[in-house]
Amino acid sequence: MQDIDTIISENNNQINDKILGVNYLEKLKYLLIDSLKNIKISSFNEIKSNEILKTYGANNLKIKIKNYSSSLSKIKNKISSDYLCIVLQGTKSIELHDILNSKYTNKLNIFPFTGVVLSNNTIISESISKETVLMDIFNFRHKNEIL
Repeated sequence: MQDIDTIISENNNQINDKILGVNYLEKLKYLLIDSLKNIKISSFNEIKSNEILKTYGANNLKIKIKNYSSSLSKIKNKISSDYLCIVLQGTKSIELHDILNSKYTNKLNIFPFTGVVLSNNTIISESISKETVLMDIFNFRHKNEIL
């Protein structure tokens, strides 16, 4: 986890301080994916679930790494903050639900060293396969929103 923290800090230094929210997470996504590709894949199996809180200017981040040994599904969750998910190992599927028309959805499959950025209040269903390692980064607009 210390290595991940260092990688995020180094990549944050390459992003303009005035970039906020989903734009910040989008820039961070590409920088992180390039950096994470250099880490040995076998080291992801050793990662225990962990969480750190960081503040970079006006961006208040909650960074979670979780190792899923069994599959998991969540149906129709509302995202409470801007959100970046990077798959380090395994796969994750996300279904985006239309707020106005509950029958309309879009499905995304996320594979290793790819990610997705979603804005707050997005309604999603997600399916995580077994033996998956995810990095989830939540960007809270105010420090007091961090749960």
